[in-house]
Amino acid sequence: MVFVLFKAHIMYYCLLVPLTLLVLVVAMYFHWLSMKFLKHA
Repeated sequence: MVFVLFKAHIMYYCLLVPLTLLVLVVAMYFHWLSMKFLKHA
């Protein structure tokens, strides 16, 4: 039972970490894009 819970915990972080990095990269891209467009304002 403990092993199953531990494995589910590992799978959760195996999905959470790449998704968090992907969201961070997308947010940084939109931040850069907005700075690029608003530089001329």
